[in-house]
Amino acid sequence: MNVFHRHLLLRHLRMCGIALSVLFAVSLVQGAPGMLEAVDGGSSSLLRGAGTVARAWCVAFGTVLPLALLLGTLFTVGDLARYQELTALEAAGWSRLRILSPLLLVAILATLLLASMQLADLVAPPGTHGPQSHGARAAEAPIAAAALTELHARLAHPLLGFLSVAVAIPLASTRRRVTVYSNFGMAMLVLLMYYIATATLHALGRHGGLPPALAGWLGPALLGAATLLLWLRPRR
Repeated sequence: MNVFHRHLLLRHLRMCGIALSVLFAVSLVQGAPGMLEAVDGGSSSLLRGAGTVARAWCVAFGTVLPLALLLGTLFTVGDLARYQELTALEAAGWSRLRILSPLLLVAILATLLLASMQLADLVAPPGTHGPQSHGARAAEAPIAAAALTELHARLAHPLLGFLSVAVAIPLASTRRRVTVYSNFGMAMLVLLMYYIATATLHALGRHGGLPPALAGWLGPALLGAATLLLWLRPRR
């Protein structure tokens, strides 16, 4: 890794870390009443309360991480575009993919982290399971459709870690006049449109309007297609 890529990686990690710290703190403050209720049951429920709090922290982390990556990438690439560093490097023969490869590496690692949290299910508190209870239930439509839609939505969620960085790169590299407020507004607009689209698709999947697999994966697929179009669009 050369000096420029090392400097770019450190800058990106710093920006993402600041955004993640602020968003994570806000998320914890919002969820504080529920966590306090979980640990307010006395010593007999202390272990269960601690597990609930740990799960809430992990859920909050997985929720705010894509937004933190989006903000950090917008700030990092926006600075490069504003000071004409991207133009200078491209004039020297570097492609945009080569210039910003450390950011894509961070995106891949974030996706793997989110996937491990979803697939391994390490955040489930073991104290909530009854070791002596046994039972079986047969799910029928639309219950089965709702459960399958939720499953596919959880499996597709880690892709948002990579797509948050990938979509922010062309958005930030084509703008010259950027501010903190414009970057934050752009990030909120992108994620708001994404979450509205995915919420609509998931609702259709839960009620039988779409196949569960299609409802769970179509949102990231649409965002990926939009990202690809932005990457293929020539810079002005």
